[in-house]
Amino acid sequence: SPPPVFLESLPGGGPIPSNVAGSPSSCCGVLKPPSLLPTPAVEDTLVELDFFQESFPSEKKSGEFLLEFDNEEILHVDWEKKQNVWRLPDFQRFTSFEVQGALANIAVMKNNMEVLMKRSNRTRALNVSKAPSPIPETMENVLCALGLAFGILGIIAGTILFFKAMRMNDRRGFI
Repeated sequence: SPPPVFLESLPGGGPIPSNVAGSPSSCCGVLKPPSLLPTPAVEDTLVELDFFQESFPSEKKSGEFLLEFDNEEILHVDWEKKQNVWRLPDFQRFTSFEVQGALANIAVMKNNMEVLMKRSNRTRALNVSKAPSPIPETMENVLCALGLAFGILGIIAGTILFFKAMRMNDRRGFI
């Protein structure tokens, strides 16, 4: 038998060998890094997207069911109009779609959202955060004031020394 290959350590426990009964690989299939598994070529993709949302504070509700094939929309079901909206009308000649199934999915999502909102500590009041207190900048202000003071003193001292040097040159006769 090959030596055990250890998977990631689980929270609260040690590593689990992948070839031991009861390990993740024995109950859930072979768990290997994605780089070792062959990836099948994907030719076509069919995507079904369902969503339901409620806007606050307007409480406007909307839901939609979207069906697309290879990143091209085939149809969507509008929750408010309760009807199919085909992207191209010619699609209706080749296939059909029961709008009630999509509306049932949207109704389940609406119910789930309402249950989650009731169970969460959600209030209808707008959350207004407190204004953040300003960060004290006393050290920066002191350093800035010292730098400014030294700069002004340097300008004054430089000007005085410049004129003294000019006066000394005039007394000696230098131009």
